[in-house]
This record gives sequence, structure tokens and C-alpha cells, in this order.
Amino acid sequence: MVNTKESPGQHKLNTIAATSIPAALEKAQQYGELGLTAEAENICQDILAYNDTVDEAREFLLLALIDKFEQGPANLVALWIYCPDLRAIISSLAK
Repeated sequence: MVNTKESPGQHKLNTIAATSIPAALEKAQQYGELGLTAEAENICQDILAYNDTVDEAREFLLLALIDKFEQGPANLVALWIYCPDLRAIISSLAK
């Protein structure tokens, strides 16, 4: 990780090197499995800011976002409405 960029309402994006993506994906998966969804989400956002075609990062981000709302369908509906990133991720995975 080299630089950081700030986006309103989001975490400070870290610039990531292409050679770091595999290790970052592994770390995101580990964080997700440990229930540390915010950390997994941040790593995936960093990867996708560098290269938005990394399907594994999209998938892990989707899982992290869904884990935030695991308490029932009503929360998933709220997630769908209030999280345009989720719609974009699902749409991109469907292609």
C-alpha cells in the first residue's frame, strides 16, 4: 500500500500495487471468514479502486455487504435500496 485517497462517506482508499492483489484478496477472504466484514470490505474497495474487473474482490465485497445485513430479508431490501455498490457488483457478476 502506497498512497491514500479520501472519498466522502467511505474509508480512506489505499493505493495498491498489482503485485499485491493476490495477497490482499487472501487477507480479505480471511477477514470475511473471521467476521471482520468492515476490514474485508475496505480491502476489496482498495482493490476495486485500482482494478474494477477483479471478480474475486467483487464477490468478497458482496459477501461483506450482505454480512452486514444478515438479520433477515427486510435488511437485505434496505441494503439493496441504500447501497448502489451492491447493485453494481451483482450486475457486474452477472455478465
